[in-house]
Amino acid sequence: MLDAKLLRTDPQAVADNLARRGVAFDIARYARLEDARRQAQTELERLRAERNQASRDIGRVKGEGGDMDDALRRVAGLGEKIDALQGRLAGIIGERDAWMLELPNLVDDAVPAGADARANVVL
Repeated sequence: MLDAKLLRTDPQAVADNLARRGVAFDIARYARLEDARRQAQTELERLRAERNQASRDIGRVKGEGGDMDDALRRVAGLGEKIDALQGRLAGIIGERDAWMLELPNLVDDAVPAGADARANVVL
């Protein structure tokens, strides 16, 4: 699999390198998948923080002897949203990884460019 850090920082370099092997790398598709992953990951982290705060509120309300029904419903609702988002995130990552596994390794810079195997240099 290709280096994820290199893909995030310089997808054009990856596309150029793979082109030397005759493989087209769809930068737009990669960007779409990566943006969707980032958005889902950010939202998931936000929901988890919200759930943690709601859980702390339950403890506070319980300590004060108040009614916890609203707080419990809120935590349950957040848990459902988190579960759904985790499934969506797993799907995005799975799609991206399956696609990336179909791509060949990058060509070393020392390898001369050539159209096919006849252009190989014997050392």
